[in-house]
Amino acid sequence: MKRRVSLLVLFMTALLSTGAQSQAVSSNLDGYASFGATFGVMKWVFDVDVADESRIRPVMKAVFRYRFSRKMILVGESGFGWNDYPKPIDEVTVVFPTTFGFLRHLREQWGTAIYYGGGAGIYYWDNKRNGRSNRDAWTDNQLKGFEPGFYLSLESEKQITDHVTLTLTFQNHYIISTHGDDFPAAFGDDDDYVSLRMGFHYHWSPQKGIIWGTSDPQEPGINP
Repeated sequence: MKRRVSLLVLFMTALLSTGAQSQAVSSNLDGYASFGATFGVMKWVFDVDVADESRIRPVMKAVFRYRFSRKMILVGESGFGWNDYPKPIDEVTVVFPTTFGFLRHLREQWGTAIYYGGGAGIYYWDNKRNGRSNRDAWTDNQLKGFEPGFYLSLESEKQITDHVTLTLTFQNHYIISTHGDDFPAAFGDDDDYVSLRMGFHYHWSPQKGIIWGTSDPQEPGINP
């Protein structure tokens, strides 16, 4: 698994480094929205109940973005990911995050635009085995719930066509336990996971819609 993650990082770095002599993201996309799909890997890092012996597994998210300018981007994300464990067999802890945040332009580096940012949202988590939620040993409550949380983000972005950008995103998500008394035996503390994802984002104008062909060299469009 670690070898596959290393190959994924090398592949994404190579793509993002293509065309290093040009501007990473054109200002023509200012005021544009985008829909995207991102895929990668995640790992629980604490607390010990969720992170101990957890193994890196996939995470995927749908992403909505609105680009106020090259300096500021609004981001909304929703998706899911999971980790499993060597023992007991078939036990997993899944998470379904829905978050909103902002990205701020930091600098141009390696032919890409580097952003930092953060946000907050709601996280649904579920510790289960064989498709059924596990239960707390003391209260018999199911080990699942909705929790608030926040995240920090570091992202690299490269425009690859008039209307499509490629991103490489690292995030650290902190989930705040609001009902620890329901799970006194285990899984009652705050949790944290990290993720690394690559994604493609299609941009369109909220005012003009999708522009199919344009004679204006300053206007992003889809030319036949």
